[in-house]
Parts: sequence; C-alpha cells; structure tokens
Amino acid sequence: MDASAEKTTVVPFGYYLPILLVAGLMLNVLGGLFAGLLNGLLFLDTLGTALVAVAAGPWWGAAIGALTNLILSQFPCKQQYFNYLVVNVLCGIMWGYLGRDWPGLFRTAETYKRLFFTVWFTGIVVGLVSAIFSLLTTFNFVWYLSDVDPETFRRWHLTDEYYRWLLKDGVVDRSGTILQVMVRDVIAILPDKVVSIALASFLIYYALPPEHVAPRSQSAAKFTRADLFSKGIFIAIYGFCFVLIMYRGNLSIDPSTCLINGSSRHLAQIVLWSAPLLFCLYLLIRHARLAIWRPTIPANTFGELWIEDTKQRYVKLVYIDILTMLAGVFSLLLAFKQGSRAVSEISVLLGDGIGILAFFGVFGFLPIFVLRLAGIDPDVARSDAGKGKSVGGEAAESVVRKLE
Repeated sequence: MDASAEKTTVVPFGYYLPILLVAGLMLNVLGGLFAGLLNGLLFLDTLGTALVAVAAGPWWGAAIGALTNLILSQFPCKQQYFNYLVVNVLCGIMWGYLGRDWPGLFRTAETYKRLFFTVWFTGIVVGLVSAIFSLLTTFNFVWYLSDVDPETFRRWHLTDEYYRWLLKDGVVDRSGTILQVMVRDVIAILPDKVVSIALASFLIYYALPPEHVAPRSQSAAKFTRADLFSKGIFIAIYGFCFVLIMYRGNLSIDPSTCLINGSSRHLAQIVLWSAPLLFCLYLLIRHARLAIWRPTIPANTFGELWIEDTKQRYVKLVYIDILTMLAGVFSLLLAFKQGSRAVSEISVLLGDGIGILAFFGVFGFLPIFVLRLAGIDPDVARSDAGKGKSVGGEAAESVVRKLE
C-alpha cells in the first residue's frame, strides 16, 4: 500500500440527518407561508417532504410532512392546513418508496433522459394520488356532486373559486362524482409536485455528500436501526395528529375573520387517516421482530455508493428544463383569454398570476447561482479547468521559446 495514501474519513450520515430534517421542514413551512403571495395556485408545502423522503427514506419524509401541516395550522387563516395533513404524509411515503433506487439515475447511461422522465413520472403519480385525497378533504368527503351546494361552498383557496365556477355554470354534471373535478384539478396539483421532486433531485445530487447517496433497496436498508427509528418517530408525531383529528374533526374557517366556524367528522376521513399509521405500525413490529432474530443489524444508516466526484451538468439541465416548461405552460394559460370555457376561466383566475411566473424565474435562477457561489457548478468548474490548462500550455510554450 502506498504510504502517501491518506485514509478517507467518512462522516456518518447521522451527522447530516438532523440538518436534512430541519432544512426540509423549513422549506415546507416557508413555502406554505409564502405560497399565497404567488396568488395561491401553487402550494409549495411539499418541497422539503420530497427532499427528505428521497434522501432519507419514506418515514422521515412522512414525519416532516406531518410536522409541516401541524405547524402551518397554527398560523392565522391557515387552520385548515391540518385537514390536509394526511396528504403531505402520503406524499412523503410515496416519494420515499418510489425513490428507493433514485441514485442509480446519477450513474447510468442516458442519465438526462432517465432523470427527466423519472422526475415527471414521480411528480405525476404523487400529484394524481394527492389530488384525489385533497379533493375528498375539500368536498368534506362527499362523493356525489349533487350533495354540494355551490352557493355555500367554501372560499378558502384560489382553486375553490374554480370549483364553484365548475358547479354553478354546469361545466360538470351535478349528478356525477368528484372525479369529474379531479381531471380539471391537475393544473393546481401536478406542477406543485413536479417542482418538489425536481428541486429534491437537484439538492440531493449537488448538496448531499456523495458517500451518502445510496440506493435504499430492500437488502440495503430494510433492517437498519435508523429505519426502525424513523418509523418510531413517525408513529409518535402522526399518532398525536390522529388523536387531534379524531377530537376536532375536519375544520372550516371564515375567510373574512380567519376564525374557525365549524367542524365535521367523517368515517371515511378516519379510515383514510388511520391507513398510514396502521401500515407503519405493521412494518415497525415486523422489522423489530426481525431485528431480534438478527442481532447484527448494521449501525450505518444506509449503504454507501460513491458517485462521480466531479458533478455532471445533466442534473442541473433537467431541473432548468422542467421549470422552464412549467413556466411556459402557465404563461400560455395566462395568455389564453379566448378559447374553451375551462381554459378561459383558468386564465381569469390566473389574472394576478405574475407571482407564479416570478416563482419559476427565481427558483430557476437561485439554486444555480448558489452552486456558482459555492464553486460546485459543473459548467464553471469545467471552464476554470479549461482555462487553467490553457494558461499552463501558454506558460510551457514560453519556457520552450526562452530555452531556444
């Protein structure tokens, strides 16, 4: 062994985990608080959920999702965020399990295509599932639209005006189900979830140390202590929230006064909320029994997978391209004052949507700018490397000329 070789010290993932959890929670809370400034169409309260779920696992992501809505519900005019807590939790669980082999995208052929379509796929899948459960909560778990009165329908969010218009103008069949509304709700749900997972992939690749970017497959992370610990933490946080929803029910507020003006309890809601808790309890008991039978559980959180030391630019390109595409879609919707009734109504609702375009502009620029300041932008690194080679070559030629 070469004596000059230095032993590499790998900082355990446990040192990074608290920073990751706090960063994810801050992203969610700040996004949820300031989303209203963008005219309210984007929610931005799952940015950190996606980051933590993919980087640390589904149950850490679910725990951050639960804490996010619990904290946001304490702010004035945001009490109803608690009703949607289970949606944020389900997003964390789905992203965590869909992202088990996520780092494999960073070291395989055709990486741009794989990452681009994976971001869209995971964003759309999670977006569609969250749209279903969000609508159930919004419509107070009423399945048939004939039971919904558009005159008394809530006015808490910008999308509520869109729902009222769909019901009042007969755009949807009042004898049908809320699934008719869901297919028209993708404009608010899908972009939000696609942006979340795109930002998560960007931050994980460029910010998380490469020795901790690991595929959390069944064989690699099923029986780790950290995996058991994450389930215990989630059960404690979510169990408390489950007791609250059982006690308080589905809250409704008066948007003019920001005061709670009623609550309701629904069996379907209790069943829905209990599903993540029961599933996690089952996994915790099962893994705990296996841990007793297999006392040699690895202490490390995840297996290690070293990706290239030199960061590639395709991850940045995927992130920029996706945000640019979404900004283009919103711009077209803003411009379509004429056309179909549904598109025209969306355009009217987005009349003050310059905030959304500003969001895409800022988030498309800011992370890249931070990379450049930190000196880890792959384009800048390549440019500097090329410049260094060029200067070195000129110096060598100068020395040769002097010797001659």
